[in-house]
Amino acid sequence: LGQWLPAREVTVARSTHARDCKAVEHYLVPHLGDTPLRRLRADHIRSLYQRLLIAGSRRGGPLAAKTIANLHQLLRSALRDAVDRGLLAVSPIAGVQPPDPRSHPSAARRARSWTAAELGAFIDATAQSQHSMLFRLTAATGMRRGEVLGLRWDDIHFDTGRIEITQALIAIGYQLEFTRLKTRTSRRNVALDAETLALLADWRRHQAADLAASGGINDHGLVFTRTDGKPLHPHTVSQAFERAQRHLDVSPIRFHDLRHTHASLLLRDRVPIKVVSERLGHANPAFTMTTYQHVIPGMQEDAAAAFGQLLSANFTTSSE
Repeated sequence: LGQWLPAREVTVARSTHARDCKAVEHYLVPHLGDTPLRRLRADHIRSLYQRLLIAGSRRGGPLAAKTIANLHQLLRSALRDAVDRGLLAVSPIAGVQPPDPRSHPSAARRARSWTAAELGAFIDATAQSQHSMLFRLTAATGMRRGEVLGLRWDDIHFDTGRIEITQALIAIGYQLEFTRLKTRTSRRNVALDAETLALLADWRRHQAADLAASGGINDHGLVFTRTDGKPLHPHTVSQAFERAQRHLDVSPIRFHDLRHTHASLLLRDRVPIKVVSERLGHANPAFTMTTYQHVIPGMQEDAAAAFGQLLSANFTTSSE
């Protein structure tokens, strides 16, 4: 792995390489680091997955099955390369299956969302805060944290009421980096409601005035910056969101759950799932449906009731 990771670095994004290095450091080396490559067997890998599933997280609790599945992909790539280089005759991971995330859902990472009343209460309570517009735009569009932090004023088209989402701002270690969104569906156009658009126009004037007063320069033309014009760190935003909701009568959620709130509220309001999928930048509506299946049961009851009303209104019974 020590030889393979540096060679792989030039073929993947920096963020992917940083994630791979952490996975190797935290999960593979402590458990398999003393095992010679030629003695590695499928049972070693199965045992590793089982240990991680029980108490593999850095805090000592269960490691999410999705994380183990990602680890499986990484290890499979490394061992396949070892076979190609003649270091192994066959890959010991060939017959190993990682735990299925659907059969082992992670309670810690389970998506949560606010009701419309909770979201409204939060937006009202934070209207005068430093990050009020950032919170509002995230809730109104379902953008990911990196996407909203990487949004530029040139990406907002006030004449058409739409925004282009093409890049993200991510943290790799202590460094910030802009990255272009990889897939066609991730790069998308999202329509804004009139009130959010008007608030953005006010925010632009407010930001320009503050930067002029402080002497800050917004080199990247970003919609959201620090007071000196430099990009905001993603962790700073998440921490600010956590503090902002701490003393409110709302369910505690992560910043990313504003995205889930956006989708859930739209689906409950009967917005077509294809439209919601496009706004979120999902690969296809089937993924959206699987992710938000907790919302679907209520919609099924609504559909059944609506069909019953349709029959009652348009058909007469035989007794009549």
